[in-house]
Amino acid sequence: RWDLLHFHGRHAMERQLEREAVGTNIQTISSVRGSSSHHNNPFLILCQRDATETSGACYGVMMVYSGSYQMDVERSQTGLVRVVSGIQEERFAWNLKPGETFDPPEVILSFAAEGLTPLSQQYHRFLRRNICRGPWKDKRRPVLINNWEATYFDFNTEKIVKIAEKAASLGVEMMVLDDGWFGTRNDDNQGLGDWTVNCEKLPGGLDPLIGRINALGMKFGLWIEPEMVNENSNLYRTHPDWALTLPGRKPAMGRNQLVLDLSRPEVVDYLAEAIGKLLREHHIEYIKWDMNRSMSDVYSRAFPAEQQGEIMHRYMLGVYALAERLTQGFPEVLFEGCAGGGGRFDAGMLCYYPQIWCSDDTDAIERLTIQHGTSFGYHHGCPCFCLPQPPDRPHHAHRHPCCGGDERHLWLRAGSGQTEARRVHRSEKPDQAVQTAERPDPHRRLLPADRPGRKRIFHGMAVCRRGRQRGAAESGGDPSAGKSLAHPPVLPWAGRR
Repeated sequence: RWDLLHFHGRHAMERQLEREAVGTNIQTISSVRGSSSHHNNPFLILCQRDATETSGACYGVMMVYSGSYQMDVERSQTGLVRVVSGIQEERFAWNLKPGETFDPPEVILSFAAEGLTPLSQQYHRFLRRNICRGPWKDKRRPVLINNWEATYFDFNTEKIVKIAEKAASLGVEMMVLDDGWFGTRNDDNQGLGDWTVNCEKLPGGLDPLIGRINALGMKFGLWIEPEMVNENSNLYRTHPDWALTLPGRKPAMGRNQLVLDLSRPEVVDYLAEAIGKLLREHHIEYIKWDMNRSMSDVYSRAFPAEQQGEIMHRYMLGVYALAERLTQGFPEVLFEGCAGGGGRFDAGMLCYYPQIWCSDDTDAIERLTIQHGTSFGYHHGCPCFCLPQPPDRPHHAHRHPCCGGDERHLWLRAGSGQTEARRVHRSEKPDQAVQTAERPDPHRRLLPADRPGRKRIFHGMAVCRRGRQRGAAESGGDPSAGKSLAHPPVLPWAGRR
């Protein structure tokens, strides 16, 4: 008898552990949103009914994919349990011409005979050593501050510098400029797609601001959302066919924006050049790559009707191709993934971003359950966490505040730290938006790489696709002891259109 562990959720409450018996029905974990989604993570565990953290056989199945997916679990009439995983079958069809091949997403399989803890440790080590790449995967990440909740779209150079000055005095190491720095981006109805600096807000462009931030001893980072476009933008007015919309119908909006058609190589080229130009011309050391809506109205004007079932997967390949060009072209830049919080938190994205924004819920108590679920498959270096400033409540908290005390220490126990400047009341000065009870030590290592005091067991892990496997297949083998994967599993797709 087997139990199924999966990780459901919603926006601002991702990866909630649920454990249930495997029945004779088909249990499906999936996303149809064009991303791995907030709602079900592409990772599941099958374990013996009485399995605990330290006992019982456990099998893990983790997809290396960031688009719409489907994982089916079924127990047959003979008691055999099978798991089938792959691209979401709804609205998917791929036309293969004679001589062509198709590479489906890969899956990381792992087995542990002695409970959930060694299974988690196997995944942690494998992701760190074989999936994450680049110079940042093993480096300590800077503690940063973000201006979003302090200013939203209403900022200028002086406001940002005042926030940075206060943050620098507290030991914060990086200032990140969030949404609103480009085009006519004065609200969320306009400007997306126009990746040029708004010199009305930032006189002289980014360089004067970056110079003042660097003079404080801080690094400078920038927010982008390259996969999206507003109708009120120069890009959309010039290339309306570059947006995914249905012919003859009013498009469905999400956060007042449309999804760009990254199945088209020319769209990927435009974004690679626009973002690459920013990174070449300015001293930007961090990029937060956001994606704030699900996909709908999926129709590409670059493909005939018989190939429209390919678009969502081709879109994902375009995202990977763009991420590959930027992360490999600028390896010194720290890239962080984000999708309306933790809506694209998966092994596919970890091939490009060494850290991913865990959730928009920054409440200390609620984050405990989010991080608990995340820890079953994902190592502590990849989630990025935020310290909200008490007594203000985070925007996406769902509970009433506790009485007294600072709860932040309960959950900033792993990953990379951020702090968020809060909204400035009209009676306050901008530098009052940043406050803390004591000066943090950003160099303090809060959690060791592996949980101490627990036996480390590696019974074998494999990366499988179409019957092939790599890694330690024999019981007792360390999956990371052999040759590291030369490329992340998704890379062979990136060049195949």
